[in-house]
Amino acid sequence: MREGKGSSVPRYLSDYCVLDLETTGVFVTSAEIIEISAIRVRGGNVVAEFSQLVNPGCKIPAAATAVNNITDVMVKDAPLLKEVIDDFLAFVGADVILGYNNAGFDMNLVYDKVMFLRGKAFGNDYIDLMHAARRTLPELENHKLETLSKYYGLDTKGEHRALKDCYLTKDCYEKLNSQFGDAAFRSKSYSEGSRGQHYSSETKALQMLQEFLEEIIADGQVTATEFFSLTHWMTEHRDLQGCFPFDRVFDALDRVLADGKVTPEELLELQDIFSDFVDPVKSQGCHEEVQTLKGKHVCITGDFNLGSRSEVFELIEAAGGIIDKNVKKATDYVVVGANGSDAWKTGNYGGKILKAMEYNAKGTNIKIIEEDVFVPAVQYLIEHPEACECSSEVEQEIDWKTPVQEMLEQMIVDMELPENSLYLMTNYGRDGKKITSYSVCIYEPDYPLPPNAKKDPTRNSIVLNIKEGKEKLELLVGTVQYGDVGNVPEDAEIKQLKSDTANVHVILSMTSGSLVAYIKKNTQYALANYTSKASMFGCCSSFNACSDAKKCVHVNKLYSKACIYRGHLDAGRIFYGKNRNVD
Repeated sequence: MREGKGSSVPRYLSDYCVLDLETTGVFVTSAEIIEISAIRVRGGNVVAEFSQLVNPGCKIPAAATAVNNITDVMVKDAPLLKEVIDDFLAFVGADVILGYNNAGFDMNLVYDKVMFLRGKAFGNDYIDLMHAARRTLPELENHKLETLSKYYGLDTKGEHRALKDCYLTKDCYEKLNSQFGDAAFRSKSYSEGSRGQHYSSETKALQMLQEFLEEIIADGQVTATEFFSLTHWMTEHRDLQGCFPFDRVFDALDRVLADGKVTPEELLELQDIFSDFVDPVKSQGCHEEVQTLKGKHVCITGDFNLGSRSEVFELIEAAGGIIDKNVKKATDYVVVGANGSDAWKTGNYGGKILKAMEYNAKGTNIKIIEEDVFVPAVQYLIEHPEACECSSEVEQEIDWKTPVQEMLEQMIVDMELPENSLYLMTNYGRDGKKITSYSVCIYEPDYPLPPNAKKDPTRNSIVLNIKEGKEKLELLVGTVQYGDVGNVPEDAEIKQLKSDTANVHVILSMTSGSLVAYIKKNTQYALANYTSKASMFGCCSSFNACSDAKKCVHVNKLYSKACIYRGHLDAGRIFYGKNRNVD
C-alpha cells in the first residue's frame, strides 16, 4: 500500500505534466530508471521540457535495450537518480501527471524511488490515458501507445524513448478529448455519482496480471523475453495462488519449463492460452443452440441491449428459466450483457464469470453465453413452445463430477481436514483448452499458514486419475493401491495395459451406483497412507490435549501426519494425561 499516493482524475485538464520513463525491466519492485522525461503543458500547449538519461548503477538487460535502444555506454557518464530526482520533482511541482499505463507502473516506480531517496510520498494526482483508450476505443486491435498514435495518424518514429512518448501521449490525450470529451476520462460509476470502485490489493494485482497478459498478446506473439518477465512476475506474486487466473497461468508456464527449454511452438501455444484468460467471454463463450430453458438456472452479468435487468429476468422466466442471483454449482448459464460493465474488476469480465470459470475448472459445466446468442434463442423458444417441447427429449449430459466433489467435501468435514484439501481437478492439454482428464487430489496447505496464503495446485498428491468417455469413465488406479483397496465394483470392467504397468484401468458407467463409493474408498486409502510434506517431528505443543482426546487434535491433519506421537496415538499408545497407558 503506497500511503499518500495520488488519485486518478476523471476529467480533461488543459494544464498538466506528461511523464514517461524508460527502465531496466517491467516490474516495479526490481526496475531501475534509465531515462526520465516530462513535458509541461499549459492551455493545451507545451511550454517546457525535462529529459535526462540516468545511470541505473547496474547493467541494462539486453531485453530492455532491444525496446528502448538505451545502452550501458549511453548511461555510463549519466548522473544517478539521486542526483536528478530533485530537479524532476521541481519541474512537475503539484501538476496532475498524464501518462500511458502510468497508474500501475510509472507512478508507483517514481513513488517508490522518491520515498527511498527522499523519505516522502510522490502524491501527484494522475490520468492514465490507456484506461481512457480502452474505455472509448474497444475496437482497436490492442491498446498500446503505438497503436493509438497510429489510429490518430501520428508519427511514431522514435517511439520508446521517454521524451518522444511524452509528446505522443500528449497528442493522443488531446485528440481523445476532442473525439469523446470528458466522458473518455471517467467511468460509468463515477458519472452516475458513485464514489467509484475500491479494490483490494489482491484484486489490483490480478488486474495488473490481466493488463500484463493483454500487452503480451497484443502483437500476436509471445516472445521469450515476455515469457521470462511473466514468469518472474508470477514468482513475485505467489500470494495470489488460488485466485483465477493465476493458477492456470502458472500451470501453463510450469508446463513449458518442465523440460528446461522454451520452444517457438510452446510460445505459440501460450498465445492462445493467454487469450482465453484475457477475454474468456469471447474465447470460451458458448455458441451452441439453446434448446430449452425449462428448469435451467440462469445468472446474468453486465448491461444488456435488451433493457434493464428486470426485463432480462422476465424474458428468462417466461421461457421457464430459474434466476440465480449469484453463480453456483447448479447454474446452467451465465449470460453476459452486450454492453459489459464498468464495475467488472478485470475489464473484460467480472466476479460472476470468474466464479463460473472456477467451478468449471473443478468439473462443472456452466455455459458462458453472450447476449446476442442467448436472447434471440430464448425469444424464439417463447414464440415457438413446440420447439421447447421437442428439445426436452434431447439427451442431457450426465453430471458425475458434482457428486464426486460433494463426496470429497463431506470427507473434509467428517475427517476434520483442512479446507479445500480434497478436490476434483480438471487437467488440460498443452494448448490449455482441451480437457484431457480429471484427478482426485489431496492438497496439504502450509503450517503454520502464512498470511494471505492461497492454494498451490502444483503441490497435489494424486489419488487417481479419471478419463471421460461418452458414457463411461476410466479410472487409473495405482497397481499397489488397486490391490490394497480391493472392493472392486461388480459392474466394473478391468483392464491392465502393457503400455501402463503403473496403473490398473477400472472402467465404470457414469451412472454407476458404485462410482462415488469406489472413489471414496481409494481416497480413504490414500489419506491413510499419506506422507506429509513436512519433516518428521516428535510431537507438537498439543500432546496433552491429543492424549486426553485419544486422537490428534491438530488443526492441519495432513501436516500432523509428520508427528511421531500421532503414530502412537493412532496405534492406541498414549504416553500422557488421564488416558496414559504406556509407562
